[in-house]
Amino acid sequence: MVDYDLLSKGISSNRRQGKIESVVYTLKRIEKVGIAPLDLVDETSVKLMRKQFRSMATSLQVEKAIDLMEILAGLGFKIKELVDPFDVVKSCVDISNPQLAIRYAYLLPHTEILLCRIIHGFGKKGDMVSVMTAYEACKQILDTPNMYICRTMVDVCGLCGDYVKSRYIYEA
Repeated sequence: MVDYDLLSKGISSNRRQGKIESVVYTLKRIEKVGIAPLDLVDETSVKLMRKQFRSMATSLQVEKAIDLMEILAGLGFKIKELVDPFDVVKSCVDISNPQLAIRYAYLLPHTEILLCRIIHGFGKKGDMVSVMTAYEACKQILDTPNMYICRTMVDVCGLCGDYVKSRYIYEA
């Protein structure tokens, strides 16, 4: 027997104290026992989580934030409601981590739009290696060529001064 009220109060207490990592791991364990984690989280709790995730996502803790969001996504939480996706992408670009940005993009329903933003962010920074990493991720998730991604790639190749690569991408 599990006392839902006591469990909910414990989770709320941890959230108020800023122990978001503890909250997420508790929700994960609760789900394994057969209790729906979403039933224990009210709107006030989501607001607190949103505030904590936003501060993590715009700091050097972005990797920890994405790790926790991956767990929450597996539990049925709507990740887009927790943070502004473009803030997370900007943080990943700032720390030059395309794999982290791609992991985050896969958590959201409109992955290809976010991948365009990732490509453009690394292109503005002049990081063609990261651009190509994100582009390869795009090719893996899409069955057919996407004109927005191709156009973004051509624009980014121009930003980086690699006009030959833009022609190769356009012809592919």
